Amino acid sequence: MARFDPNKFNRELRAAERRAEAEHKRRVDAYNRQVDQHNKKAISDYNREIVRVNRENQRRIDERNPEGRPRMGAPRTFEWILFVRFG
Repeated sequence: MARFDPNKFNRELRAAERRAEAEHKRRVDAYNRQVDQHNKKAISDYNREIVRVNRENQRRIDERNPEGRPRMGAPRTFEWILFVRFG
């Protein structure tokens, strides 16, 4: 019968711990990648509607203002403000 070797036992125990930690890290990384992809898709879907609305609003402004958009410092008319706010 073989004698118990505490050094060998400790080596095998540490090796098993390293394998378990590596497996856990691999699973956590895979989950985090999955969550990141989901979050990017959710943000993209949310922003898609905002971009569509902004594009539609800009089209309407351009229709009502054929000479182009006013410069940032240009005064805005009351009608323009009402149109932008209420469509």
